[in-house]
Amino acid sequence: MSISETVVHTSMRSTSGHFRFPDDLPITLLQLTTDLLPTCGESARLCMVCKTAWLWLEWRLASPLQVHEGMSGLSSADLGVRAVVRACVIPQRSSIFELSLGNNSMGNAGALEVSVLLTAGCTVRRLSLNDNAIGDEGAYALAAALALNMNLEELDLWDNITSLGKAALLAAAKCQVFVELEVPPTQPWAGLPDGTVRTVIFEWISRVQIGLLSVFGGKADTQDMLFRTFCFVDAYFAHMSSELLRADVFELQLIGAASTIAAIIQSTSAATRVSCQRSERLAAWLALVSDGAYTADDVKNKIHQVTMVLGFTMHTPTAYIFLCRCVKKTGLRHGEFSLANYLIELAVMNGSLWKFKPQAIAAAATVLSRQHF
Repeated sequence: MSISETVVHTSMRSTSGHFRFPDDLPITLLQLTTDLLPTCGESARLCMVCKTAWLWLEWRLASPLQVHEGMSGLSSADLGVRAVVRACVIPQRSSIFELSLGNNSMGNAGALEVSVLLTAGCTVRRLSLNDNAIGDEGAYALAAALALNMNLEELDLWDNITSLGKAALLAAAKCQVFVELEVPPTQPWAGLPDGTVRTVIFEWISRVQIGLLSVFGGKADTQDMLFRTFCFVDAYFAHMSSELLRADVFELQLIGAASTIAAIIQSTSAATRVSCQRSERLAAWLALVSDGAYTADDVKNKIHQVTMVLGFTMHTPTAYIFLCRCVKKTGLRHGEFSLANYLIELAVMNGSLWKFKPQAIAAAATVLSRQHF
């Protein structure tokens, strides 16, 4: 039983065999009780079961004694975010590695508080601020902090900020920043007379990437790069469905090649972006393996076109990203992870599961791998 539940049960009194929380307790006692609860979630639950607390107390003010990873959907607003940040910057409470503050009605003031956390040498590796109300002012503050922060690895910001704020964040961050959640909900490949074309192109992309790694090497996560490429190709044709219907196999390969290089660039952190010279070499190699079907300039021009068409959609977490997060949460063994990884690759390659969100595909693969490994 949690502390908040203990407080609720020990403070209840019987009326005709039923229990209810006393609403006539002194406000000062209720406030003290709320401030002593260890987590924001327990403070929120106490206020929900007590009418007096709900009307008169501000449970968001006191810094929690414990900072849990999952604090989404608590309606903590800017005050609650400030309390969490104050707890996180205390050295003995700074060992949290993942912090989720999504769907909390956070605005610019809360984003300013988070920027303080990011510049305070915190140990947070993944930060989720999605589904809030952060504007450009908050985005600029976060961008300034991200330019200095070397610890953060992933930042979720979808359903927030405008294009200007997104551009500032992406330009400054040294970590992966996800500012969109999913590609447009459409399936342009369905209009092709041969339903196997998509699978053939994706298999070709897989072989090309194996060749790229053997020739050029690199430190990027190969599966991350592969799933990003698939996502880029699908998103590109979702925007350019008429081009798909006119495209021959060489044009499809060219788009796959351009998406591959774009994925390599996006799969690396901002601190180690692929250099222009290396991009030139990648384009030249891809043109070479096409047996003259297109030139290096064709590849570079198509990269530019894909990048312009997709825009912020390029910064979308894939099913593989969500699978990696599931692994951290559930502690999948190596064999279970390999099976789950294989399942999501089959799902993306097949294309019939396009209507499901990437996080749902990753979760389903995690469950299935646990059941059948």
